[in-house]
Amino acid sequence: MWSHVVDAIIVDDDDAFAKNLTGELEPAGFKTRIANSLHEACSLVEGAACDILVVGFNNSSDVNADFYRSVMDRLAGTHLTALVPEESEFYERLLRDVGFHLVLPRELPPGRLAQFLTSQGEILELKRQNYRLRQMLDAPTTYETLIGGSAPMRSLYRLIDQLARTDAPVLAIGEPGTERIEVARSIHRKSTRGAHPLIVVDCVNGEQDEEGSFLFGPLGEGEFATGPCPTHSAFAKASNGTVVLHRVECLRQVAQRRLLDFMRRPFYQGETANCPQPLSRLMTTTHPDLKKQVEDGGFMRELFYRINILQARVPSLRERREDIPMLAQHFLDENNGAPDGEGPSGPGLSLSSRAWLHLFQYDWPENVDELSDLMRSLAQSAQGDQIEVDDLPEAVRDAGQPPPELRADEHYDMPLKEAKRMFESEYFKGLLTRTQGNMTLASRHSRVGRPYLYKKIREYGLEPDSFR
Repeated sequence: MWSHVVDAIIVDDDDAFAKNLTGELEPAGFKTRIANSLHEACSLVEGAACDILVVGFNNSSDVNADFYRSVMDRLAGTHLTALVPEESEFYERLLRDVGFHLVLPRELPPGRLAQFLTSQGEILELKRQNYRLRQMLDAPTTYETLIGGSAPMRSLYRLIDQLARTDAPVLAIGEPGTERIEVARSIHRKSTRGAHPLIVVDCVNGEQDEEGSFLFGPLGEGEFATGPCPTHSAFAKASNGTVVLHRVECLRQVAQRRLLDFMRRPFYQGETANCPQPLSRLMTTTHPDLKKQVEDGGFMRELFYRINILQARVPSLRERREDIPMLAQHFLDENNGAPDGEGPSGPGLSLSSRAWLHLFQYDWPENVDELSDLMRSLAQSAQGDQIEVDDLPEAVRDAGQPPPELRADEHYDMPLKEAKRMFESEYFKGLLTRTQGNMTLASRHSRVGRPYLYKKIREYGLEPDSFR
């Protein structure tokens, strides 16, 4: 099946025939619309692009070659299929001459016609995949220390270029294990501050620090504001470079207040009196739930808005699965033949095709960090030049497998209809959980048209809103 819903418009005088054909196409992943005339179909295409246009003809007088040539510009990019009363060279030659791609006899049953149109959808999908692969080959697959040529990563690279041209605070948001610090590093290197120091402070180290001393030094007697910034602090060391506060959500309340007070002033005071030092650029990283932490009162609202002037969202590995081979091979090569001798001595360590499949199916809750750790472990324990499925951890090996209660070898005595319902119920629950109730993403992941998808989830009593 294809990676997105195929949009089809059916033009036919016979409403019953058009509806029967629609009923066959939608379960196969089509989104269908019915038009009463070609003019109406052209208007629909101009309002929303269409992948396949199906036109039914009742007799040869319906084929007005000049008319069809006149509307072809309005249908550019649409795959045209003709349904004709009977197979003949006349129809084939005439309709292909005016721009139709496929000519089928109208007398075929709707189910058989749907099979032909599904094949056309698969051809269109192959063309789209080929186009995407050409784009990936032409696009950068690395950026500074970031690796990946997927669409989310290419968008991130463009965003980094934009953020590097400014000096405002940046908040890098991403799940644990995503390359949030590397994004901040890339912004710094590309900016005018790139020649100056980059200081990364992990705020986890200050979880037990009630005063924020690890950032600004100890509080003086009766002091609350930041006061002079000691030379050993991150901000003093960075000078007019960049400070990255990693996992800023871990800051305690006093540290948050001292940071807010610090950000309100354009300069901090050095150890020497009357010698103000320039404030370094501030970037922070956090998890996607920081906004909820603000709403719950665990993080200061004013501080949140001050550090969130600009935002960079770092995609999870689940959102960029096409980057997994490149990343995994990079981490294998990094650890292959390690100088400590724990890995294989020669180059060329790789994964078998079945092992690659399991890497694709696994959801990587700890993202790139988890992939890196796994490849390091596999490189150190590899006995040959290829890693097999049995070498993978159990969680990765089980990725994509049906739940134990749904495996056929344990349920031969279950009626097929009941087993199908059990599987579909679990499948749609998992699909909505994975896409957080987003029906567009659910349709894309399942390769099922949205109308049919809505029908199925309602059949099992599921509501997309409850998964958000």
